[in-house]
Amino acid sequence: MKKILFSLSLILITIQAMGENKYFPVGTTWKEESRFWGERDTITYVVGEEVLIDGVAYNEVLRNGNRYCLLREEGPLVYMWIDEDSHGLLYDFDWWEGKDYVIDFPNPCYGEFYFDVISNIEEKVMMDGQTYKIWAPDQMCGDYIICGVGGTNSILGYYYPPTTGGTIISLLEFTRNGQLIFSSDHLNGIQVVDMELPHESRPIRLKQNATGSYDLQKRNADGTWQNVK
Repeated sequence: MKKILFSLSLILITIQAMGENKYFPVGTTWKEESRFWGERDTITYVVGEEVLIDGVAYNEVLRNGNRYCLLREEGPLVYMWIDEDSHGLLYDFDWWEGKDYVIDFPNPCYGEFYFDVISNIEEKVMMDGQTYKIWAPDQMCGDYIICGVGGTNSILGYYYPPTTGGTIISLLEFTRNGQLIFSSDHLNGIQVVDMELPHESRPIRLKQNATGSYDLQKRNADGTWQNVK
């Protein structure tokens, strides 16, 4: 009996850990700005509880309080379901240089498939102090994807051109597990500090050390700075 209870405990711990490692766990929120001919509107997305479709678990996504779509994750793969005609692979976060990046979510701009080759992967420290891979697909016209987060022009429609029907959409901020990861107000999460200027209010900085190189530092809640490895 003890062995059975121990096994069940391990299963529950594993399930819980898997849930915590999701890219879009319950409570994940992000805000996007929609601009059309000078008019601006802020759109808020919130990841809600799980729902079942044919026995498969999805998480609902609320857009300004109303259900907009469903997301399902399988390891590095993120699938989106809007309706019977609009569902498929939204993200593949398993990246390496030269990989063919194929997304099969149907959209009116690129047909049934979005195709590109991953190249020029960069790394940036975002506002949670963690290092993320960054890639700017050629077809995204200057916007880019943050691995594990999504597109900076739109999380759920990053493969659309930045101007669709005259509307420009851009990501304002992204929060996961209560931690702000991305904010467009903070230069995409990393601050390069000119020591001649007062930038001490910023949450991340690069500070020159005695050897002439730079230390990446994160601001603590008490105002002190801590080096980030």
